[in-house]
Parts: sequence; C-alpha cells; structure tokens
Amino acid sequence: MFYRSTTDQQWSPLDLENLYAGPQGSACWLLGGGPSLTTLPLEKIRSSLAPIMAINLAGHGHIIPDFWTAYDPTTRFLPANYRTPRTLKFIHKRRAMDLLPGDTFKLCECPGVVFFEHEKRNFSQSFSPAATRILDWNDSFIQALDLLLHLGFRTIYLAGCELYIAPSTELQQQAQQHGLNYQPGQSLRLFLEACRSQNIAPGLTETAITGPQYHFDEAKPLAATLRTDDHYQRTVQLLRLSRQALTQTGLKLISVTPHSRLNDFFPYQTIAHALEDLSHIQGPPAHQQTRGLYTGQPIIAPQLTCPMRDLKAPTT
Repeated sequence: MFYRSTTDQQWSPLDLENLYAGPQGSACWLLGGGPSLTTLPLEKIRSSLAPIMAINLAGHGHIIPDFWTAYDPTTRFLPANYRTPRTLKFIHKRRAMDLLPGDTFKLCECPGVVFFEHEKRNFSQSFSPAATRILDWNDSFIQALDLLLHLGFRTIYLAGCELYIAPSTELQQQAQQHGLNYQPGQSLRLFLEACRSQNIAPGLTETAITGPQYHFDEAKPLAATLRTDDHYQRTVQLLRLSRQALTQTGLKLISVTPHSRLNDFFPYQTIAHALEDLSHIQGPPAHQQTRGLYTGQPIIAPQLTCPMRDLKAPTT
C-alpha cells in the first residue's frame, strides 16, 4: 500500500500498515485549516501522547505535525513542508516526480515522503482495513481519515474542522437588521442568495462578504469560496453516508471543533474532555514519577483478580 521512490521511478514498498495500532486503540489528532484552530489550546494538543496529522496548510505557523497529507497539486504547499524530516508525508504516486516549488529537487528525494495509490469505493466499503489503496473521493480530509485507518488509528479527534465558511460579521449584522439570521454551518451560497433577494449590503466588496476562511493568511475569490463551501457540504454528507462502514471498522470520529458541520452527525467533545480521555493512555499522574527508575526500586504491579497467563493460540 505504501511506497518510496527514486528519481528513476524505482518503487520500494514500505510496510506501515497498522504500525501505530495499539491494544487500547490508538488515537490521533487531525487538524483542518479552519479559523477556529487558533482558538483551541494548541500547546495541550502538542503535549498529549496522541500524534498529529495535518491537512494541506493546516497548523502552519503553530504546529509541526507528525503526519501530513494533501490531495491538491504540489505547488499549493510550502517547500519547507516537504523538506522537513520531522513529518511523515503521505502523497499520491502521481506526484513523485513533481519538483518542489521554486527548487530543483523532486518530491521523491525529500525525507519522510511516502507514496500511495487511490481507488474509488462505494459507501458500504468506503472505509475498509482490507483495502489495498487509499480512498479517493476528491477530498484531502477523507483521504487523511483513510490513511489514519490504515496506519492503525481508531479514534480521530477533529480540530479546526468547521467544514464551512461563514459570511463576514458586517454582512451578518446587516442581514439581522432585515430579519435574516445566519446559523453556523448554513450554506454560504444560499445565505448570500437570500441577502441579495432582499438587497442587503449591495455595496460590500467580495473580500468583505466572507469572514476569515482559514487560520493562516490566505483567502480565495468569492466564486472559489462558494465552491469550497459547497465542497465542504459534500464532504460532510459523504461521511454521514459512510457511518455504517466507519462503525464496522471501529473508526471513531470525534469532533472537538465547535459549530462544525460534522457535529450534526458525529459526536462532539470539548478539548478538555478529549485530553482527559487521552490521559487514560498515559495513566494517572502518580505513575509518571521518575524517582527510583534508575535505582531499582520495585514497581508496584497491578492488582488483578484473574492472574495473567500467556497461552499459545489454538491452531487445530
């Protein structure tokens, strides 16, 4: 499923399947690029035991992720993102011979770059540990979820994943004066059509119509912004229709993003709740003491009512 490549396109398989699986079920943070990301306690996310995957430019300027993936062309992302050996980068095989933006190196020459192939699947098989390729529904977010599944993670905390673009505060205020209230997650296209039908804020420029689109410094023209919001709606519905497949694989999506469109269909937790759950993997604070580890002081064994016995699996 996973490969490395040389500049003469010699492919070497990498066995990463379930590398991060654990007996308690491994968890991972998945970062989107939504404006809410910087309102979350990023230092606590960084210090938790769960690794971090980022999509596209998510986390830029705040977090260096452990994993990264993108669906879009190579030129949309920073060269430093590909150069750092701190991040394991998952990219489709068709990008292997791409040049780094503004550089003479190819992606396959970069450290920590892993390639994979795509395939289309129906809803009943959308997320399947038996698949030998990564799910292709033309979306980085869904691609990231399938990658994490195959790496062995089973609980994914979704941060900065509003999956919608809101109108600007100015437009919302003017709309309220006409009795038109915007609800977080509402279709941006339909809200703007309702505003135009009532001739609300006709003088607003394109850049003043929408609020912040990302937590980093970037913004799309209005037509592209509307298409992006439509695409976000599509992504949410594809995941809604895949809930049975997600359940069958044991993959739990937990939103920690307030007002995300996903919150209508998937569980929402506060960051504090998610961090508390993750702390159970670390164990209680009393078990984190270092005194005595180098001097041979005895480790207190867990109190068990049923003693452990290592048995051989029945083979006949």
